[in-house]
Amino acid sequence: TDRLDNMDTRLSGKLDSLSAQMGHMKGELIAEIRRVDARIDGVDRELRTAIDIRERLAALEARRS
Repeated sequence: TDRLDNMDTRLSGKLDSLSAQMGHMKGELIAEIRRVDARIDGVDRELRTAIDIRERLAALEARRS
């Protein structure tokens, strides 16, 4: 039984270590998703601005013609 207890202790330690690593990786992944989300928001704002400018330019050109 000592041998089984020793194996159980070792496995438990390894599982705890894997769980900690997974938690760390999850945190890194969430942080990266947030960074990408912020970049997408920035691109969205730039795209909306470009569309607005294009529409204004089209309106000015239509009035000039």
